Amino acid sequence: MGEPNLISRNPGKLQEYSPQDLGLSLELPGSPIKVDMALPDTAHHDIKQRKTYIYNDQKIGVFATRLVSDKLSAGPSSLKDMAAGFLDSLAKRPGISDVVKMVELKDDSTLMTRATFKDRGTYFEERGSLHIKGNSAWIIAITFVLGDEQATELSMQIINSVKFE
Repeated sequence: MGEPNLISRNPGKLQEYSPQDLGLSLELPGSPIKVDMALPDTAHHDIKQRKTYIYNDQKIGVFATRLVSDKLSAGPSSLKDMAAGFLDSLAKRPGISDVVKMVELKDDSTLMTRATFKDRGTYFEERGSLHIKGNSAWIIAITFVLGDEQATELSMQIINSVKFE
């Protein structure tokens, strides 16, 4: 249960993964792994269930999580509150400095996020999205070295490939 289903569309490039308990599909360069990870600043949302998958290689790190709570509701204010908590947690990690955060409302249920930060002397960029539907919220974040054009393009391909079930 929970193992990603693989559909090969572009051999050697991106492949579609659909972790059953994540409620979405996305294209990645390799297989994500399921992890147990606590998310900070979610206590006020009374999270009942959390499923998280990560993918890491030399170019990018991908974080995809689904949160379930009866207190979640779609709308710009809920999205902005949750995005603020997620992005603020980035600035609190040890070794992180020079954090610049940006959010853009895509529609009433989706918010696009972007942040740059310095981690132990190297600058990174994080791009992602936050989506709320019913009592579920999904956070997808892709991290890579700032200025890496291939990784920037790859991150946008991954974000644009996300489909919610």
